[in-house]
Amino acid sequence: MFCNKLIKSAFFLPAAVLLTACGADDEARWVHEDDVVLVEVGGEPVTKAMLEVVMENGGVGEDDTERMRELLDGLIRLQVVANAAEQQGLSDDPKVRAERRIADLRVQNVRFLDRYREDNPVTEGDIQRAYREQVERSGRARYRIEAVPFEQQSEALAALDAVERGERDFADVVAVAEASGATVVRPDWIDLSQVPASFAESLEEAEAGEVLPVPQAMGDSWLAVRVLAIDDLEPPPLADVREGIRRTLTARQGEALVEELFQGAEIVPMLPMTAADPEVDSDREPDADGPSGDPSGARSE
Repeated sequence: MFCNKLIKSAFFLPAAVLLTACGADDEARWVHEDDVVLVEVGGEPVTKAMLEVVMENGGVGEDDTERMRELLDGLIRLQVVANAAEQQGLSDDPKVRAERRIADLRVQNVRFLDRYREDNPVTEGDIQRAYREQVERSGRARYRIEAVPFEQQSEALAALDAVERGERDFADVVAVAEASGATVVRPDWIDLSQVPASFAESLEEAEAGEVLPVPQAMGDSWLAVRVLAIDDLEPPPLADVREGIRRTLTARQGEALVEELFQGAEIVPMLPMTAADPEVDSDREPDADGPSGDPSGARSE
């Protein structure tokens, strides 16, 4: 991306140099000895790679020398302020160190996952297989429902039993719920893939106008459900959903990789768990066997 003529531009120093010494060990993490240095600010290097990054992020082409001057000036200003912060000892502040460490971790996470996805792209076969599985899970019908949430399963059962015995109409269950401030759920058309398996089985067996005989678990609630309407479900063409499937598979791929790395990582607790909580009495002596009673202190799998 970066053309050699940029280095020869008049607004740079007469010659860009290779970094021969970084100074502090911390600086050596960011700038290597073979990096091209465009300018030093108070002894701190601003490199060609740094300019390339801000050019790419800003969509600036290598022929736009005026904009490149502005970007380089911006980097220099950032370094000037960073130098002032260093001189005032701000870089030694625990919170600042933590923030810089977290920023570094996030950049490495993004770049690592980007490279992994480049090396392991989602294929057309993956997309087609996911599409077929989604169509199968969705079933052949779509449903309009209304559902009354209850905090306790027993409450939902009591309401459904009263409806089944003819003591109450479902409309009365809805009215009482709304009067109490509860939100009656009336989603747009749904298919079987959008609800838990047991809920899907009940919907498959239901007819329009029917009240499902048992409460359906959804999140922290129990739902009393009436099926308002049933219609044929026509799955969208693959061409219309291909990109969405690709993005979903890519996200899952990254999540699976992170979980695999997490499960395989060597994680050694260095302090009792309570030591990380500033509200806990700092004078309290830690348990001799660690926070879990395990002398090894190792994380259980």
